[in-house]
Amino acid sequence: MAPGTSSKPGSGLRSDILKRDNRPRKSWSIVVRLAFWYIALSTGVLCAAGVYLALALQRSLDVEAKHLVADKIAVLRQIVRERPTDRDALEEEVAWESSARREAVYYARLLLRDRTIVESPGFKAALPNKVPFPDPAPIDAEVPTLSEFTTGTGSRFLLAAADVAGPAESGPFRYEVALDISKQQMLLRSFERKLLVAIGLAALVSAGLSTWIARRGIKPLQAIANAARSVRAGSTNARIGSRAWPRELQPLAEEFDEMLDRLEDSFSRLSRFSANIAHELKTPLSNLSGEAELALRRQLTGPAYREVLASNLEECQRLGRLIDSLLFLARVDSDEFRLQQTEFSAGAAAQDVIDFYEALATEQQISLGCSGDAIISGNEALFKRALGNLVDNALHAVRPGGCVSVEIKASPSCVVIQVKDDGEGIDPAALPRIFERFYRAQPGRPGSGLGLSIVQSIMQLHGGSVTASSELGIGTEIALRFPVAKGATKNDKRVMIGR
Repeated sequence: MAPGTSSKPGSGLRSDILKRDNRPRKSWSIVVRLAFWYIALSTGVLCAAGVYLALALQRSLDVEAKHLVADKIAVLRQIVRERPTDRDALEEEVAWESSARREAVYYARLLLRDRTIVESPGFKAALPNKVPFPDPAPIDAEVPTLSEFTTGTGSRFLLAAADVAGPAESGPFRYEVALDISKQQMLLRSFERKLLVAIGLAALVSAGLSTWIARRGIKPLQAIANAARSVRAGSTNARIGSRAWPRELQPLAEEFDEMLDRLEDSFSRLSRFSANIAHELKTPLSNLSGEAELALRRQLTGPAYREVLASNLEECQRLGRLIDSLLFLARVDSDEFRLQQTEFSAGAAAQDVIDFYEALATEQQISLGCSGDAIISGNEALFKRALGNLVDNALHAVRPGGCVSVEIKASPSCVVIQVKDDGEGIDPAALPRIFERFYRAQPGRPGSGLGLSIVQSIMQLHGGSVTASSELGIGTEIALRFPVAKGATKNDKRVMIGR
């Protein structure tokens, strides 16, 4: 098998599928989405309004037709009741009234025992012989039963029948009315066609207007995108929050400016950090290079070579400590760093730190002490590292005969570890910057300037805080505040170590 090839069949295909799955999927633009929903909404509203108008028109036409038929029956009943023997009045109402109409044409006939008394001209031509008229309404019923009938030629009629009181000896008349509603149906169909055309034209107009409105509406977003596109690593000073953005976009603009502030601060700190790293690495590397060059140029004795090697080893150890600190800060800054926490005794951990520095304190004739105890939930190794950095700084700041103390106090909200010394103190102008990386309040003091930065990072990992206070000529106090653990606290243990 050739080097670099996969031993599993199909692995190349799976990798190609994964690559395709990771590609961003195409989606509609905001303009298309806004235009689509605007068109859908406006078209839906227009359709609903059109349906309502069509139904309202149909209902109005039906009510008008029913009223016309009921009026014709009522008029005929009035004529028969007042002039039962006046045939001319009956013919005028039944025959001539219907034939004279150009609109709302109707046909009527008056029957007596299935014998036609009078009928409208053209009744038999317009309607077939057997028309299914509904049952006649009783004499005392004002509103007859109505039905619709369509002829073979497509004409539609509204049919009604009613009994009309006649002579006592002959019995009641039967009055049949057929109202031609074909023109009403044609009017309704024409209205529906015009309504559909109007809705279609309105949808096209809505499509154009909605696209134009949507494009104008997203111009502020395009302006924000252009502003974001103009931001580069060296030009993070651009800001967009000062413009009069729409209310919905104002939080986005403000958040964008805050992001730029954070980026600018990060770039600035990264630039200073890189410069400080270069400066810190330059000194030991120059020392190593100079001593090696000097050793090569001169013929040195064995002790002299040992002295050069010892000096080089010291510089290498200095570089090692610097690299270790930088790696620690890089891991802490990474989002993948996970803190392993346990509950431990702060007094016992502090005792281990003081035991480690006991020899140095005794050599420098400094009194080193620890008092108090409490339960802390956190990482014990990181706790010892933070406390060790503080104790080491304090020992370098105190003159012989001075004192360094560690006090552990517990409160309902937090556990406080105070590291106090009676050294020369820190200048108030330099105090706010002592936790910056590579910053030295006293440039001549040994160290890389990362100790307090590491302490601050450790406290941030534990959800706590670190504060410092100092007075020139009196001393310095640095306090670590850890969130209180669920376990019990103990404050009675007191240990004094060193001179």
